[in-house]
Amino acid sequence: VLAAVILLVLVFGGFLGERPTVPSPSVTIAQPTRFGGILHFTVASAEPRAPLADFRAVLEVENDTTAELAPLAHNATYGSLGFRDSDQDGRLSQGDELTVIIRDAGYHELLIIHRQTPVATDSWTEVPIVALGSPVVGPSGVTLEVQWIVPGGTPLVDFGATLTLDGTAVGDIDPLADGASNGNLSFSEQFPDARLDEGDRFASDSLVTGEYELILRWRGSSAGQAAWTI
Repeated sequence: VLAAVILLVLVFGGFLGERPTVPSPSVTIAQPTRFGGILHFTVASAEPRAPLADFRAVLEVENDTTAELAPLAHNATYGSLGFRDSDQDGRLSQGDELTVIIRDAGYHELLIIHRQTPVATDSWTEVPIVALGSPVVGPSGVTLEVQWIVPGGTPLVDFGATLTLDGTAVGDIDPLADGASNGNLSFSEQFPDARLDEGDRFASDSLVTGEYELILRWRGSSAGQAAWTI
């Protein structure tokens, strides 16, 4: 009898001690909208609706975690991440919104995680946009300065530049580096920090008559250009 009692205690005690498994909801997020340097991600569906306290959001840039909201909560912000509970019901539901402030170039991934299970993800690559100033023609050649770059602080090693004359390359630097030159093209940093910044300068020593174009690349994608005629 004693042995039977012990067996029952072990069996039922084991069942009682087990934590019930909560299935993760099905969550989808709509294509983001961009306003300036901020991306807005809206929850398109979330069934069944689960408490925000069971969710967290993670932003990874170049496979490194740069921001995390844990748990989700109305008007919560941390680093580049923000969250708004649109109906303020304390549950993840259609219309809730995550925002991402773009601060870096490169591969981004946004994850919504329910307890330990990712339930929604989105990924994209931020290519920097570089504005070059008007070419300045002087007795020894042409110079162009970087006016602005978004996002800023992007490493030079990810950039390359090609100078063409009437469609033919007459200079190519890849990757960019302070003091680098090739053919008729050279590059220098205003304040050497191995990053492309406002005030950094491209120069061409060619004054041959023709149509010139400077093409700036970031990891092979177009990042900026300038054209002039001599």
